[in-house]
Amino acid sequence: PVPFNPPSFTIKYDPSKANKRTITQLSCGFWWVELGSDLDIVDVTEENRHKLLGYLYGAWDYVKNSGKFPEAANLVLDWVGSVPGRRESRRFMGDYILNENDLTKFTHFDDAIAYGGGWSLDEHCPGGILNDKEPASYFHQRFEKMFEIPYRCIYSKNIDNLMFAGRNVSVTHIALSATRLIAICGLVGQAAGTAAAMCMEYKTSPRGVYKKHIPELQERLLRDDCYIPNRPANDGADLARKAKIEASSTTSGNVALLTDGYSRDEVNRIHHWQSDGLNPDLILSWDKPVSLSSVEIKCDS
Repeated sequence: PVPFNPPSFTIKYDPSKANKRTITQLSCGFWWVELGSDLDIVDVTEENRHKLLGYLYGAWDYVKNSGKFPEAANLVLDWVGSVPGRRESRRFMGDYILNENDLTKFTHFDDAIAYGGGWSLDEHCPGGILNDKEPASYFHQRFEKMFEIPYRCIYSKNIDNLMFAGRNVSVTHIALSATRLIAICGLVGQAAGTAAAMCMEYKTSPRGVYKKHIPELQERLLRDDCYIPNRPANDGADLARKAKIEASSTTSGNVALLTDGYSRDEVNRIHHWQSDGLNPDLILSWDKPVSLSSVEIKCDS
């Protein structure tokens, strides 16, 4: 067995006051080790870091020394994170503020540039671990399909050249509980970067892109393998859309779905073609010769 001697700043874990902040596994950390306040979290980063480490070591001390986890006898705490992650702080206001109803009712936006829905409305308890009167999180609703995030949420309503992406975008507190996931932040970041490039190209503002170039922004994102719900690709340079397509076999989906503009299957909607076995033939033919600059094949593993 490997002993664990907690550091002096350890804050003891008390299961009687944990309020569902339970230790259920030993391999992925404890997501409920978090603090919440109305303070400037940048200003108090070091103080928060010290406290969070204290609570973390307290949980590990309980695992190692309470006698409740005999399977942890030979485990060694090899590494812990040293930079506090920020789930929520101040957000900027855009031309649109995405809200809970938009997510739960799957509002369609003509300027959609990203999506979410793989995670629920997951509202973490204000106060964090210091608030032992409430559970660590409230899972309000899980999503049956993807929701849309509009472009108007990622540029400022009053500063002409300001864009934002990640957890500071123009959404309500509850909407953020589902849009703050890192993968969604990445999608929004890609949209912001693409839009910023278009601002330079067309010598316009982020709002100017919204007013005049949304279809092109969406096409560029789709061309770069993004997915936008309810928005099929309409790339005029895609010669496959003009071809006659034949396949040697199919077990799932019509081969014509390869050019329907969607690169992902959706709930109850197939957008792919699958052959019956290996070594399939897929033939694209045109009425007259065409010049190809590249061939792109998207596979679903």
